[in-house]
Amino acid sequence: MNINELKQISLQKAEGFENIYFLNGFSSNKNNKERILYRYRPFLSALKDFSANKLGFVSPVLWKDKFERRFLFTDYSKYNFSGKTVRCMCFASDNAMNEEASWKSYNFEEKDTVIRMSIKSSELLFALDNFAKKQKSKVFVGEAIYGASVDEIENIHKQCKKYNQIFFSDSFNIEHYLSLMLLKRKAFIYENEIRIFILHDNKTSTRETEYSDKEKKSTTKLIDFVPVDFSQIIKEIRISPYCSNSEIVKSVLDGSYKIQKFKNVTISRLYENGSELDKV
Repeated sequence: MNINELKQISLQKAEGFENIYFLNGFSSNKNNKERILYRYRPFLSALKDFSANKLGFVSPVLWKDKFERRFLFTDYSKYNFSGKTVRCMCFASDNAMNEEASWKSYNFEEKDTVIRMSIKSSELLFALDNFAKKQKSKVFVGEAIYGASVDEIENIHKQCKKYNQIFFSDSFNIEHYLSLMLLKRKAFIYENEIRIFILHDNKTSTRETEYSDKEKKSTTKLIDFVPVDFSQIIKEIRISPYCSNSEIVKSVLDGSYKIQKFKNVTISRLYENGSELDKV
């Protein structure tokens, strides 16, 4: 979403769910089709997820980009609002536009093999709704908001600044708070990111406790593990075009080694026809 297209912050309860809410007009369908969410993950980390049948939603204090957690622990008392305990997972969308850049971005180290999970949004939301019900939590889904400059994000809380009235209206509430964590700088527009937040009404985190846990590397305190059935939520797994042992990885995922078994495992052919040209 481009920030210049956003006229006001909005929140709508998702139809058919008890604890799922959509931010700023988000829809789980696009062009009358179910929206597919793309999750890039190092292969060995993904195997651990598959074995545990869980997805880990993390505290924003673990995000590398400080701009994106700038407003996490801000004092909002002037709006009679207090920050929440937030856990989040980020996904890519509109894959045709960002696949090439994403493989490079998520190829964390040359030795890592990266896979991309194509996740059915309806199945994931169903699992999250069940989790939220048991945990007495709520789930919020929104598209990242791109287009603001570094200066605009840093100063958006100031009344005289651009976009202030959108994000800091007199009716400031949970949707405004989370939308501030959807703000991303212009340089990352290729990601087409979607963020899913889990908020706990019965838990209160502080800057001190969360950063203390981070310093102590007590990361399990900063992660919510959501039970999922990967065989139900995953539509396809694709293996990085940079992977040097892709056939072995494919064999593991399609069940040849009886470790995991997924129906649709493919190897990215992104650079299949990208050889150097000899002559024109």
